[in-house]
Order: sequence, then structure tokens, then C-alpha cells
Amino acid sequence: LWSRFSRWSLCSRWLGLPLAWLIVSGCFEDRIEERLVIGVRDGGVELFYEVTYHERHGHGERAARRVAAHERDLLDGNNPWLRALRSIPDPLLSGSEAVFAENRSDRPLELESFSAWARSSGRDGAALAHVFGHTAVSPDLTRDRDTIEIDLTAGASLGGNRRQRQRLERELEVWSRSVAAYLDRVAELWRMLEADPQRQRPVYEALFADLLDPSPDPDLSAAELELLDRLDQAEGAVAELFETEEDLEYSLQELSRLVYDPYPLQVIVARLDEEGRVAAITPTVSEGFEPEGDGSWRVRRTSLWDAYLGLRDSWVTPDPLAIKVEVLRRADLLGDDAPDFDLDGLLRLPPRVWRRPTAFEIADEVRGLLRPPDVARIAW
Repeated sequence: LWSRFSRWSLCSRWLGLPLAWLIVSGCFEDRIEERLVIGVRDGGVELFYEVTYHERHGHGERAARRVAAHERDLLDGNNPWLRALRSIPDPLLSGSEAVFAENRSDRPLELESFSAWARSSGRDGAALAHVFGHTAVSPDLTRDRDTIEIDLTAGASLGGNRRQRQRLERELEVWSRSVAAYLDRVAELWRMLEADPQRQRPVYEALFADLLDPSPDPDLSAAELELLDRLDQAEGAVAELFETEEDLEYSLQELSRLVYDPYPLQVIVARLDEEGRVAAITPTVSEGFEPEGDGSWRVRRTSLWDAYLGLRDSWVTPDPLAIKVEVLRRADLLGDDAPDFDLDGLLRLPPRVWRRPTAFEIADEVRGLLRPPDVARIAW
């Protein structure tokens, strides 16, 4: 199970791209990425906890101290997930492994990833309740002759302290104004293409040049260059707000999860065969889960960018920034050497402006998607 789910970030491969630097310097993931895999077997449950550290440096002293404190708790055995796994009653097996980054002479040895696992023979979900005991999430595992069901009931959704919630509200207002300005710039460009559809390919080639190999050099008019430049600046203004300021512990993306996401880490449910290999789940019920891509299923978490991506088709299509973020995130996840971007497929989608929301409307709609369902349920 460990070898099946362990992975490391490959964000650094994209640092040569202009907008991509803003995207992958935080990778739109938490700097401390934690995952818990619930592997369900006929003879019990196997639990696997993994931590991967992303982009440890260059994000401010307080953010670095937060990561260092998390690392120290892991290595000292004080991490709550690690303590819970190590204290499961009568485990069939358990273990852990630490992987350290390549050492540099000017830095102390740093943890790159850490994993721990435990297998319980209990079929009633008692091990799950034990592991989640320090959280606001209540798990339930039920089995009958033909069906297995896992329910995860979330507690209060608003986390963080008052200062962190106030900061999120302030930054959400600023970010929403940047998104409104960005959508205005997209609308200007799309209106021009609606009036002259023949210019769609060269404009798209320039707009998505970072995702094309080789990068094209289309012949553009002065008006097109001006609109593209204005859009490029608006894209940057939206993305750069996610950079962690020097004196802050959390990026805006991390803060949105801290406040709104009741799940303290990514939860994945997998079905395991007799050899411990992942077997595909074909759910009969799935609420609050989404496919992981290998037959397992993950709890759908909430964050500011995921909320934005859930709304983008209601404003403009296509959404250039959303496309760039998704392509680069997918490439990073899969470890691809080049982004998988289908320009010809995108050209078949005519540019459309459905509505131009105000900053207030954007913030209100995003808040609605940041609030997760109370229960995540999967059965097979």
C-alpha cells in the first residue's frame, strides 16, 4: 500500500514559465501535504498516513517555522496521526519510514516525506474511530454480506482562530476584486474574437504559448497585443495573491482550507485484494467523494481555487487562467515532462461571455462552494 500511494511534488520543473512560476511556487497545494489512505480488506483495515513537504523555502520565516515545527513533531513522535496509528489496539503490523532531502552544506538535514502504516484485524471500524479520535470527523464503517460502506461525518466547518478568519475575509474581498478585473479583461478579448472568429487560433497560440512546445510566435495586431498584455497582468494579479507574505504562516489557499475544510488532511478510500493491492471500487453510493484515478476514491475537499474552478464555466468559456492552472497541476501530479494541452480541442470551443459578475457576487458564490457537505459517504 505504501508504494502504491507515495508520491513527491515535481513543481520545480515548471519554474521557467512566466505565469507558471506563480502557479507552482505554491503548487496550489498545502506546503504540508498530508494524506490518510483507508485500505479496506476482507480481513480488516489497513491505514496509511503520508506527509510530503512542498516548497519549504522562500515563503517567509513564519511559514518556514510552521513547517519545521510539524517536522519536529513527526520525528519526535508527537504528531497526532502518528500517535493514533502507533496506539491502535493489537495491530497485525505497523511501521514508519522517513525520507530525507538531499543534504546541502548550508542547510540542516530536512525531511522530504514521512509515512506510517498500521493494519488492524477489526472489521467493525473501531480502528478508524481510534485514528480519527483527535479530529472533528466521525467515521463509520459498516459491512453486511454484500456491501461495505464508509461514512465520514464532519463537525464544525469554520476552523482557525478569529484573526485567521478575519484575514481570510479581507483577502477574499481583495482577491474577488482581482478576479472581477480579470474576467473583464477576458470579456474584452472574447468580444473581439466573437466579432472576428478567424483570429481565434493566433490569439490562442499567444495566450497559451507557455503550454505549447515548441512555443509559437503568431503574427498579432497592435490591438490584440494590447488586450493580451492587459489580460496577462490581470492573470498575474489573481495568482500572485496566493504567495505567502513574509510575516504570515499560511498562504491564501492554505488559509481557505484551514477555515472552511473540516477535514484536516486528504482522506482516500481504497479496496484491497488478498495481496494488499488496490482493486477498483465501483460505488453503489458516492456522496462527497471523487475518483482518485486508480480505482480508489478521495473525499472532495474545499479550497479557494477549487471553488473558483467550480464556478468558472458560469462566467466565461474558456477560462484561460483556469485552464493553465489545471494543466500544470495535472502535469505536476502525473510527473509529466511536458504539459498535456490540446489546443485544437480548445479551438473547437468558441469564446463566450456568459456574465460579468461583480466582486461582491464572486465572493458570495465562492463562499457557497467553500462550505462542504456534512457527510461524505461511499459504498460498494
